Amino acid sequence: MENKLEIFLKSILETRKVWLLEAKEGFFAMLEDNNGNSYVPVWESEEQALNAAQGDWEGYTVADMGFSELGHWLKELANDEIDIAVSPMDDGEIVAIASHKFRTWLKPYDDHSYKEEVDDDLYETVLGTRGLVEKDMEGLRVADALTHIFNLFKRCNKYIDETMPWILGKDEDKKDRLSTVLYNLSDSIVTGAALLHPFLPETADKILSQLNTSMPDADSLNRRGNFASGTKVTE
Repeated sequence: MENKLEIFLKSILETRKVWLLEAKEGFFAMLEDNNGNSYVPVWESEEQALNAAQGDWEGYTVADMGFSELGHWLKELANDEIDIAVSPMDDGEIVAIASHKFRTWLKPYDDHSYKEEVDDDLYETVLGTRGLVEKDMEGLRVADALTHIFNLFKRCNKYIDETMPWILGKDEDKKDRLSTVLYNLSDSIVTGAALLHPFLPETADKILSQLNTSMPDADSLNRRGNFASGTKVTE
């Protein structure tokens, strides 16, 4: 069962924005826990933020913030040692994510300076495979379905040749690009493993275990972000 943070992250991937409560321009609602730690609350939908605009926050206006602006803002919050409270409710429970960790998770979707055309080419294959497999299985063409899945993994191998991560790793200035490349590979492989699971479950489970991640929802296999950014893979 997904926890609150996982649900929040998947939800904002769909809209590419978060929602906040604003007292006046540039001044947002704040929370503090029993230890004196400060948080800015953010919500995954406009409706949730509107419902929270009561009590101490009555009269605050709802504002949205796209991923690009959010990435820069999280850097400022991290410098000020202010973290994020995820969709806080009336029960007072704070589900927190450190601003610097949130920014790291966000980077593959935010900073286009680390994105290249070859990344989109990879995902064109990855995100199109589910539809091809479903069409094959409607006609009970199991061999064709497996061919399309293995083509996804072949495309991942080609991406490695195209991006040459072993070269990127030798250049300190290419560190962020390397992170994006490794994330794209891991994310694509997770999608491939999920598609492979109905046919070769043990093989698919081994792949997911090596990536230290779980099986994504079937409904998410035609979009990016099935691999949690910052996950440490097994050796």
